[in-house]
Amino acid sequence: MLKMVSKNVNEVSSNGHSPPRLVAVSKEKPVDMIIQAYEAGQKYFGENKVLKKSRSQSTLSWHFIGRIQSNKIKKLTGIFNYQKNLAMVETVDSADHAELLNSSWGAVSRKPLPVLIQVNTSGEPQKGGVHPDEIVRLFQHVKDNCPNLCLKGLMCIGMQFTGQEKHPNPDFVVGFRIVTNLLNAGQSWECRMISKKQFISLGSTSVRVGTTIFGER
Repeated sequence: MLKMVSKNVNEVSSNGHSPPRLVAVSKEKPVDMIIQAYEAGQKYFGENKVLKKSRSQSTLSWHFIGRIQSNKIKKLTGIFNYQKNLAMVETVDSADHAELLNSSWGAVSRKPLPVLIQVNTSGEPQKGGVHPDEIVRLFQHVKDNCPNLCLKGLMCIGMQFTGQEKHPNPDFVVGFRIVTNLLNAGQSWECRMISKKQFISLGSTSVRVGTTIFGER
């Protein structure tokens, strides 16, 4: 199944787009399943909760994709840094969380931690993310005040959109527009859009896949 997913991603990206990073969302799947995916060629894995040391395999690259909780940040940076394999935190959505993550990570590592800012392009209250009108301010705050974080771009989760076969998801259009406006000379921002379709055609540099690879939870 992993090979099929990779093949589909590469086929879509062949239409003038660079292949995006494939993040396999394991969400507490058994360790042996994760290792099987790794041995089959999968490089990046996503978790929405802080891992136990027994699951934080040192050979794997982990992306934290869950909502950041202030009281869990030290545990997050400590467990992942134990194996030196936290590749990215994708869900920074406030200056307070950015500063806590910056302080906690700086205490355990000299190498800046790659992060994405999550933006709520749909306006749905159940989804995390900074409001689009606040994104520039938060970007600048992280760049100016968080030297232990390496700001890579933004991530957004679009709402369900039934017309996406004929028209692009408006949430992702907003996301791409934000990235375009933030572009600085000589700097390339990542734009991560979470959807089963259109993720590459609208400029996404990464795609998350879970159930298709690991099966139902």
